[in-house]
Amino acid sequence: MKIKRTAAIVSLIAWSISTSQSKELHVGADHPLKTISAAAELAQPGDTIIVHEGIYREEVNPPRGGTSDSERIVYTAAPGAKVVIKGSEPVKGWTRVQNETRKVTLPNSFFGNFNPYSDLIRGDWFQAKGRTHHTGAVYIDGHWLMEAPNKDIVLKPAGTTLKSKAKPGANLMNIAWLQPGGNPNGKILATSAKRRKGTKDAPAGELGQVIGNIKNGNWLEFEGVDCGSESYELAFHVASEGSSKLEIRKDNIDGAVLGTAIIPATGGWDQWKTVKVGTNVLTGVNNLAVVFKNDDTTNAEEVFNYKGLYESCLWFGEVDDKNTTIYAQFKDLDPNTRDTEINVRQAVFYPRKTGRNYITVRGFTLEQAATPWAPPTAEQIGLIGTNWSKGWIIENNTIQYSTCTGVTLGKHGDEFDNTKDYRRAVPIAVEKFGWKRGNIGHHLVRNNHIQHCGQAGIVGSLGGAFSEIRGNEIHEIRQNHQYGGCETAGIKLHGAVDTLIADNHIYRCEHWGGIWIDWMGQGVRVTGNLLHDNSQDLMFEVNLGPHVVDNNLMLSKSRVTEASSGGAYVNNLWTDAITIWADIAGRTTPFFKPHSLDIIANATPNQNDDHFYNNLFVGPKGLSAYDEFQLQIKAVGNVYLKGARPSAGDTDAVVAKEF
Repeated sequence: MKIKRTAAIVSLIAWSISTSQSKELHVGADHPLKTISAAAELAQPGDTIIVHEGIYREEVNPPRGGTSDSERIVYTAAPGAKVVIKGSEPVKGWTRVQNETRKVTLPNSFFGNFNPYSDLIRGDWFQAKGRTHHTGAVYIDGHWLMEAPNKDIVLKPAGTTLKSKAKPGANLMNIAWLQPGGNPNGKILATSAKRRKGTKDAPAGELGQVIGNIKNGNWLEFEGVDCGSESYELAFHVASEGSSKLEIRKDNIDGAVLGTAIIPATGGWDQWKTVKVGTNVLTGVNNLAVVFKNDDTTNAEEVFNYKGLYESCLWFGEVDDKNTTIYAQFKDLDPNTRDTEINVRQAVFYPRKTGRNYITVRGFTLEQAATPWAPPTAEQIGLIGTNWSKGWIIENNTIQYSTCTGVTLGKHGDEFDNTKDYRRAVPIAVEKFGWKRGNIGHHLVRNNHIQHCGQAGIVGSLGGAFSEIRGNEIHEIRQNHQYGGCETAGIKLHGAVDTLIADNHIYRCEHWGGIWIDWMGQGVRVTGNLLHDNSQDLMFEVNLGPHVVDNNLMLSKSRVTEASSGGAYVNNLWTDAITIWADIAGRTTPFFKPHSLDIIANATPNQNDDHFYNNLFVGPKGLSAYDEFQLQIKAVGNVYLKGARPSAGDTDAVVAKEF
């Protein structure tokens, strides 16, 4: 008995010594471990998994993480090695159907338990725009094709301009008021309005009576509009259920176009937006026609014009009880002799259980995953994601070709996923899932190249608190997809507390643009970023602050949206027009004890509490946008060029219109 006990003690000591010493696990064709997942099963805190040159087709699901910053589990590419981890599989056996279109038929067993070609993109604030979208994709030579809305389209020659099958009348826009930018105290109302048949009244917004409403393809005429002798920008207060186009025409529906604007989705009739249309176009104009268009009307042309190597090539999938058939256009290429791949996995590197802390992922190319839509009210699964963990380092990777999102620092999953109730999600995260400073966040995402993502480059709801996003290049976001939604951006964060976004290069991000800090941002700093060629560069929505935005170059010449309080904007170069959302009454958001996630109050942002110091504004409006809403911001030492104008309360302003 004594001998057995002694042997047990010796074994325990030996195990303790072996586990206290970090080790290296090598993965590769010339090593015993052939897959990264096999190494992940063996790795313990303090260990390093070194992956050697090659393509690894697997979803890495870390079974454990590290125990501290010094005892983390590190996944890294071998020095100098190109290591690619893919969510796709190569497919041959394509047969010609007609024109440039070929097809391949695979048994459903090929996909295992997850088939991206029957998996719909859906979720809170997702906009399908009148058709279905799947998480699958087809790639040739590493580049993806665009999903067609139906098989008939993909059977036609590539690049064909076709009619949309969507039903008319999907969208409805209300006009609550019309107002020239130079007359902030006055409202323009029509002396008479002509309206096409088929429209119906929608609920009035919180600003009061709706003076006009129009459906897809319909219009309103406003007669006797006195725009005065000066030039103005015309502001429309609108509510819309989908991204649509607004045209302002002189005199009537057939008149000269005075200006156009894209009306983004508002997410509901209780949310209103102000849209600026044109400059220097309203002098002497007395009658206006407002025309409301949408891509999803019966008469709209749906043009597939992808800016890529295989311009305008499409694919379409059909799934029955036994097989999956994929049709794709390849032009003059033979897919059986090229690198032709299809999505089969939902993610590339993602822990399926929460609390996998202190993991480093370094030096890989991570690509081609069938990721789902990632709203703030659901589990956010990315091509690579942290899944409600702490202390990850994601650095020096190329992260590309994700159906929805590249990197997720996001929310856990629960039974209330995709119920569109963010106010319920926050207390659940606090009470049931431990949303506390010591438990969640503290991630470092740096020096990654993130591109070709259908929804967002980096997204994080709650889980990105106390994190640093630095030195990343993010581009081609929502460029190759026909859907939309309110979670599309280069970087989109909810609950960004003490989060640093620094030195990133963000460009060609469509729909909602570059950086979007949404709800509960407190202690955020956005500094040293270069933003250009985005649909907009910056957006702060319903944050109480404080937050600092400094030393950024915002060059998109589009818009910056401000609907928050407590912001200090210092030493920035702006070529964007500042758009004010002044309709946030009742949109309360939590306020935290400083440097914590302890909620001490709920409040509505006070938009008078913004500060602008030593900024350079280069057209078209500058800080005068705040005067239109009688907001009393603090502004000192700003410079205004090329028509930009200071606010009424601006002190020490330098204005050089002709410079």
